[in-house]
Amino acid sequence: EFRRVLFRSRNWTKDKKRIDKVFSHVLATNSPVWLVSFLEGTRITEEKLVRSQTYCQRKNFPKLNHLLAPKTKGFTASVTALRPNLDAVYDVTIGFPQGIPKIGHLLAGYVRQINLHVRRYAIVSLPHEEKDLQDWVWMRFKEKDQLLEYFLANQKFPGTPLEEPL
Repeated sequence: EFRRVLFRSRNWTKDKKRIDKVFSHVLATNSPVWLVSFLEGTRITEEKLVRSQTYCQRKNFPKLNHLLAPKTKGFTASVTALRPNLDAVYDVTIGFPQGIPKIGHLLAGYVRQINLHVRRYAIVSLPHEEKDLQDWVWMRFKEKDQLLEYFLANQKFPGTPLEEPL
């Protein structure tokens, strides 16, 4: 059984060779694959949000109030390379009713409730061209930002009942 985790160095030149090797193996062996990609690249802080918003303004991208600008290169490369083995992309937005916790609080079990908003996009519905795929990601992030705005105001995502924690 083939299992491999891609730990990226955040240097595309270095990462690309390793990623291509792993993806080639997946395709050659027709291995089932789940790929998790955190497009923001890091945890959000006030300082990082301000830098991200400045970047978005400079590049004429949508202003995001609750998310960092997505890093699209790895996502577009992954979808392009693995498209024959993918059936869907799942877009997951996480809402924390008590505010964004520190990683230690999550690991220690102090976070009692996490809300998820999940959307499934069939791979056939995603664009093929890199620029179009990048635009698709930006549209999802604009939607995610609106979802988080709603979540912060209502303590739930739209269309879902507010349930008691388990």
